[in-house]
Amino acid sequence: MGFLVQQTGFWLSHVTLQGYVDELADGDTFAISLLFVALFLPAIVMAPFAGVLADRKERRRVMMAAYAGMATVATALAVVTLLLDEPSLWVIYGLALALGTTFSLIGPSTGALVANTVTQADLASAISLQAAASNLTRVAGPIVAAPLIAAEIYGAAFGVFALTCVVAVAALTRVRVAPHVVEQTDEGVLARIRSGLAHARERRPALLAVATVGVTSVFGVAHVSLIPSFARDVL
Repeated sequence: MGFLVQQTGFWLSHVTLQGYVDELADGDTFAISLLFVALFLPAIVMAPFAGVLADRKERRRVMMAAYAGMATVATALAVVTLLLDEPSLWVIYGLALALGTTFSLIGPSTGALVANTVTQADLASAISLQAAASNLTRVAGPIVAAPLIAAEIYGAAFGVFALTCVVAVAALTRVRVAPHVVEQTDEGVLARIRSGLAHARERRPALLAVATVGVTSVFGVAHVSLIPSFARDVL
């Protein structure tokens, strides 16, 4: 429930942020592309470290801290949007970078926490439910965002996102999690990342899956950043 609420809020704010930058930049495709750089560059840099964090820290606390960070950034976006008529794009990019950084920290912990909440027999079903919930929020979030963008009520969307993060934190406090033995090792972060890659290489389907997702993520979705400007031209 917490994941559904928070992710719906995320996609609500994500689409609204695109519409807001499109409005500020008058449809400039380069400006919108920079927004995507700010949002997703942290994932490239931080994701390996986030995996180590999920191994060494209590995963629920990692998620709660990240959600609290997102709520803070979303509140700042709402305040900037409501108080300033035309804020600098660089202010928006800075807040988007902060949002992307907090979001990149929870990916490994989210998946691992699902594994910590069910038995081995139920793990496949839990992963399937999480994937279904994720795709559902990709539809629900933009549906909620559409009338807000059309009415240019951007601040309200960011405020709702902040609220959904708070609700998700509250939901996480009620989740029953199986004991997670935090790894005690003298291995450094970079050494741990290398160990993870070696672990994947030993399991060829895993390495192929990681490579496929990586290539698709980098080269297969660049067109998404052009959609706001394309929609402006067509509609």
